[in-house]
Amino acid sequence: MLTRRFEQLFERLLSRFLAYDDAPRTADRVTELAAARTELDEIRGEIAAERVVVHRRMQRARADKMTTVSDHDIAVMRVRGMISN
Repeated sequence: MLTRRFEQLFERLLSRFLAYDDAPRTADRVTELAAARTELDEIRGEIAAERVVVHRRMQRARADKMTTVSDHDIAVMRVRGMISN
């Protein structure tokens, strides 16, 4: 699970899509189908926004796992030629 919100949005998208996809395509339902299609697009937009939140959380988690390089470590890397001044 990415986030609870993402899961909720995805489930909502799936249920709305199934209802939209199963709806009969008749002339008298054009307005209803257009509204359903608009709702699908809105949910997709919400998912895109939540995806940004998930991405930022993942970046922060990676940054939190990074360790600081000590002056000693830097000196050792310089002596070994791994980095330059």
